Amino acid sequence: MSCPTLPEEDDLRHLRLSLLLTAVMLLVSACGTTVDYDSLESKKITGTRFADHLARAYQSFALSEAHDMNDWIDAAYFGRKSLAALTHESVSPEYVEDWWIRGEVREQLTLERLRLTSLLEPKVLRQSPKTAAMAQAGFDCWVEQQEENWQHDHIEA
Repeated sequence: MSCPTLPEEDDLRHLRLSLLLTAVMLLVSACGTTVDYDSLESKKITGTRFADHLARAYQSFALSEAHDMNDWIDAAYFGRKSLAALTHESVSPEYVEDWWIRGEVREQLTLERLRLTSLLEPKVLRQSPKTAAMAQAGFDCWVEQQEENWQHDHIEA
């Protein structure tokens, strides 16, 4: 009977890399980066309240991120915000500190978020629900685009 031999250094490196890739795949799959896009796309969101307009705005944003940008992570995230608004859960504008944005742009977005949240009062949500929803979803889109920082025409818009 022969004794087992120690693995070669290349074999160990290959094993470590395989284990690392497996761990990363498991981590990403556990991050909740999925949403049922067919269900989201087929939802006909009706209604004229703020939550209805917000759900439609996030639905449009999420589907654009999925179909046009192939940005599945952000698409899933904003798809979940659409579904949350649809069930009348409280959905806040994005917190700038949750995104990888630095410098003057971060300061500007932080100030704009404060300005936006001061305007999103119950009276405004009742009187101008579509405008308020578009402002919130537009702000979130601005934050998302600033983090990516490559679609300058979208950021400008």
